[in-house]
Amino acid sequence: MSSYTQINLAARPTPGPITRDLFEVVTKEVPSAGTGQLVVKQTQMSLDPAMIGWMSPDTESYVPPVGIGEVMRSSGIGQVVESQHPDFAVGDRVRGMMGWTEYCLSDGECATHQFGSNLGPPVSASEFAEITGSRYTETRRANRQ
Repeated sequence: MSSYTQINLAARPTPGPITRDLFEVVTKEVPSAGTGQLVVKQTQMSLDPAMIGWMSPDTESYVPPVGIGEVMRSSGIGQVVESQHPDFAVGDRVRGMMGWTEYCLSDGECATHQFGSNLGPPVSASEFAEITGSRYTETRRANRQ
């Protein structure tokens, strides 16, 4: 059986930088879909500021905190690689709250939205940083002049 990587929350953050010791990288066996389930291979996942709040112990937030030892919560995009779910077929492109994991076993919860295959190629981390960083801002300013 094949294995994959998942990143779990190992500790709550304290004031200061987010460091590696807050996370645990684990290797797991790729799951198989049972009746009413699907397996999604995630191709893109989010990294956004809301995650700091999700890592905190704040139970008054709009969502409960990520539990220690649980996969770090994030949205993602992926492709169904196995399905025994009536609403999803192998090859479907989906998005949802999959977490920091290469594979998501779901009853449809982590793959809530289907869409076509017209996404274009994945964006690399360096391209993403460039889009969201200063080069993007500088380009937009230059284009407005």
